[in-house]
Amino acid sequence: MRTREKKLAAVAGCLFAAVLFASSFRAEVTVTKTMKLNAVSASGLSAGIQTVLNVAEETDVHEEITEVLNEGVVQNNLPGYDWNEMAMSNVEDSVNMRLEPSEEAELVGKFPKGAFGVIVDGTEGWTKLSSGSVEGWVSDDFLLFGVDAEARAQELGSYQATVNTEALRIRKEPSEDAEIYDLAEMGSVYRVAEQQEGWVGIQLDSSVGYVSSEYVRVEFHLETAMSMEEIRAEEERRALEEAQKAKEAEEKKRKEAEEKAANSSDVAVLAALVQLEAGGESYEGKLAVASVVMNRVRSGSYPNSVSGVVYQSGQFPPASGARMAALVSGGAGADCVKAAKQAIGGVSNVGNLTHFRAAGLGGSLVIGNHAFY
Repeated sequence: MRTREKKLAAVAGCLFAAVLFASSFRAEVTVTKTMKLNAVSASGLSAGIQTVLNVAEETDVHEEITEVLNEGVVQNNLPGYDWNEMAMSNVEDSVNMRLEPSEEAELVGKFPKGAFGVIVDGTEGWTKLSSGSVEGWVSDDFLLFGVDAEARAQELGSYQATVNTEALRIRKEPSEDAEIYDLAEMGSVYRVAEQQEGWVGIQLDSSVGYVSSEYVRVEFHLETAMSMEEIRAEEERRALEEAQKAKEAEEKKRKEAEEKAANSSDVAVLAALVQLEAGGESYEGKLAVASVVMNRVRSGSYPNSVSGVVYQSGQFPPASGARMAALVSGGAGADCVKAAKQAIGGVSNVGNLTHFRAAGLGGSLVIGNHAFY
């Protein structure tokens, strides 16, 4: 046997012995780590050895062996992540995490797209992961391991910069002389757009700002699982946020209507009627009368303007008198004007009610001396 072939045979023998050793050791380690994490199986390695043995004499032995051994080996190019011990989600949205390795088991959380977890245990078709605050079982159908997990992490993850000083200057260019965009607060987190010597480019909406790398901690970030409690809390937070936005939008709309009304005769006419119908009432009583008028304006069963409703024949008798004209031109009391503006802006303390009469005659709602119905 020629020298090179002898070397190849010797190396193959060593490799084969290593495979036998790994096989004998298999019972001592978890199923997950032997079956899922090692991207190079015993059969694959044996096939690789055979490839080495068949290499032509002129082929470099070291390069061939290195190529065989490196095939499918996790490189762990992301600091802090060991893909021999971790898995990535392989879903478009999220996959359930369960208390036991069964489709019928209780849900303990969700494992979203782009999330990673540390492998805790494994059994046929299932892997137990620790991710975020959750520890639970996930079906292997929705997971990636080893080199596949590493590739997905590099695809979906991102670097984030956390500010570790007070009032960090965010500049428009990576230079101490560049114009300042804004100041970043301690603990603020930004997505990293680029890194240069001494500078980190951070994403600011549609633009990129630059901060000194000395004052930020840059780490690779991947999503983690959320527990069912965290999911419910997040849903409640979003619901409250949406409700607040809706409330703010309604308030803005109301104020705009008030401001618009303040520049028209509607406020003067409605305030004058309120003065005549409820001048001696509390503010709630004044607002209630103004609300009735505006409910009629919006109902579709009455004229669609303040003046049309107020002056409609037979509806509000005081509106036809001389005092009404005087109040319109001279101005009603401050509370009456305020009630008119609020009602025009959409505020109502009588719901959709469109009538009122003396309290003694009864109605759905009584405020002061009036019953509303």
